[in-house]
Formats: sequence, C-alpha cells, structure tokens
Amino acid sequence: MRDSSARGQFVALARGWLAAGAGNDGVLERLRQHGLEKIDCIVVLRTVTGMSLADAKRAVHHSPAWADRREQDDALGDALHRAGFIECVLGGGTVEEPPEEVAEWRDRQDRGTTQLREIAADLPWDALAGYREAMADDQFGEAFAALVTVAQRRDLPDRYWAALAAVAETLCLDEYLDLLGAGEPPADSPDLDAARVVRSRTRSAG
Repeated sequence: MRDSSARGQFVALARGWLAAGAGNDGVLERLRQHGLEKIDCIVVLRTVTGMSLADAKRAVHHSPAWADRREQDDALGDALHRAGFIECVLGGGTVEEPPEEVAEWRDRQDRGTTQLREIAADLPWDALAGYREAMADDQFGEAFAALVTVAQRRDLPDRYWAALAAVAETLCLDEYLDLLGAGEPPADSPDLDAARVVRSRTRSAG
C-alpha cells in the first residue's frame, strides 16, 4: 500500500483524468501503468467517484486494466470463501447462507459428531479430558486433534487411524490441507497439524 500522501497525489491525477473524459476504465489503466496495486486502485476510484466500496471493488475487478488478474483473483476468492466455510464446520462459526452451504455445514458437523463419539467410546475415559471439553463447546476440530493425540500416545492400531481419517474427510480437514498446498498450517492450528499426522500415518499404512 502506498502512503497517504502518495495516494493523495493519485487521487488528484485521477480527478483530472476523469474531468478530461478518460472514464473509470481509462483512469484505472493509467493508475496501473503508474504502478498502483489493485487495492490502491479501489481506494482511489472510490475516493474520486464517491461510489461504495463494494461497487469500487467490482469496477476494478471487472475493468480491462485488471483483466489479466481476474481469473487468478476469482480463484483466490473462491479458496478464501471455502476456507471460511471449513472453519465454520470445525466449530469456528455459523453458516447462515446460502441454503446449500447451511445444509452441508450441518450435515458435516452431525456426521463428524457421530464419528468422533464412536472413536472415543473405545478409549479410556481418563485419556479423553481434552476431547470432552472440546465437544462440550462444539469445537469439532479441537476434539479431532485431541483424539489424534491419544492415538499417538497410546500407539493405537490402524483401525483407529482409519476412523480418524474418515473424520478428517467429514470435517473437510483434508480439503483444507489441499487448499494450503505445500505451505505450513496457520499458527496455532492443532486440528490441521493433527490432520497432517493422520494423513501421513494412513498413507504409510496403505
């Protein structure tokens, strides 16, 4: 992001270009030629036209000036949206729309709850304090991570790891790992760390 004084200079230039009849697309072409990033173009366009932030984002995103970035940015937006959905599945929030995502969210949490309880039912009560606390708060990702910790400490047989792999699929943890690619999990993400452990264990067993 450019500093406010530099942005102010481009606001003045953009106003001049608009007054000369360049139009929004012409202004955006010039702003990009001057090295402004997409976010800076949004801020400048919003300032000089008075349009809403949403309209400015839309105008920049669909402008000829940024056409070469549209597909990449759309894909990034889709990935970020899906990551947000997965966080809700794991217990980080509530999905309120659209209806098909609400239905998927509820189904995945219901199935995940059943799978987690079936795994925990075969394990010693005294080993499950973390799991019980997480389940009481509907933190399904944390409950999954707690069961993976138990499996590691007690060297549980392959059938437990296969069951944990099924939970990782239900809670979209495998999908989340694929979205991240080769990158490391975000800081303080025991559920993703646990999913990596399960993925490694079940692949080596297979």
